[in-house]
Amino acid sequence: MDNIISNQTVFSKYLSFLPFETFKCSFLDNGVKKLTTANLMRICVAMQLGNWKSYEETEERIRAMEGTEELFSLTSISASQLCRRVNALPSILPRQLFLAAVSQLNKLTSSKKGLPSLGRLHLVDSSSLLLLGPTLG
Repeated sequence: MDNIISNQTVFSKYLSFLPFETFKCSFLDNGVKKLTTANLMRICVAMQLGNWKSYEETEERIRAMEGTEELFSLTSISASQLCRRVNALPSILPRQLFLAAVSQLNKLTSSKKGLPSLGRLHLVDSSSLLLLGPTLG
């Protein structure tokens, strides 16, 4: 999937379909100057698509990427900033982004009949998230 990230035009188009504006969170962004919740969500999508394994790799890739300011609305980023912001990110927000993406896809494809031999294709999310909480018992 690295080719999606290396082709900035395709990646910019992909990001334009996702509703990041809805992730403006005043309580999460209080005192935050550049790595807002919406920007963080954009970076998380890039991390997933690019299969970036660490915050350090993400920092390097973003620094090397042309048009970083336009894509992520920031000029620089550090691995420690990413780590702090991701740790403070409520797990409901990525879920809401996923559901919004599915809804957007449904709107764009609802009138389509699909491939003649296969019909409509359906989206299947195979990712897994480890959610730690209080232990029972």
